[in-house]
Amino acid sequence: MKRLHLILLITLISNSLYAQSDNYKLSITNFQSNFNAEKYDSIFNNFSTEMKNALPLEKANQYFKNLKNQYGKIVSKEFINYQQSTYASYKTEFETAILSVNISLDNQNKINGFFVESYKDPKKTESKTVNALYNYPKEIADIIFSKSKDFPNNVQVSTAIIKNGKINYYGIIKVNDTIKPAENQNKVFEIGSITKVFTSTILASL
Repeated sequence: MKRLHLILLITLISNSLYAQSDNYKLSITNFQSNFNAEKYDSIFNNFSTEMKNALPLEKANQYFKNLKNQYGKIVSKEFINYQQSTYASYKTEFETAILSVNISLDNQNKINGFFVESYKDPKKTESKTVNALYNYPKEIADIIFSKSKDFPNNVQVSTAIIKNGKINYYGIIKVNDTIKPAENQNKVFEIGSITKVFTSTILASL
């Protein structure tokens, strides 16, 4: 039962961390619609001020025209993960190729980062993360590591296991591609779709 609860908790945290937010979902959907309709001005209008300065309207229009001429319309898109804890990466099927479209949003949900690159299947990329959870029970350390090894650097997870009324805390932090123990049970974590985690946990318990 302890193993099941731990797997469930870490899986829920992982899913919450890597879930596509509504803001990004709306942004990529609007981008696809405007790109296919050749409404490049509309894409530009969704840029942040910094992005507009870095890629002025004329250059932005030319960039998107070239992209469409070379690869055609966007047929479908699939959220993959967050790159470098900043960009939302999408596996994007164009008419003639499959590319990775990466978008970053600022606090006003304006696009402040955008780039397209060749798509690389993350499943074929071996993790180089090191497991340094030597002080934790092996079973628990293995579960935590397997669920957290692909997290971005500087991510922290705080796990509590309650057994026979006794609480044990197992915190981690990923630093330089190494999963290390961390006493973070009293830390303050930023709330991000946290109600989904609690709802899923309650449903699982029932």
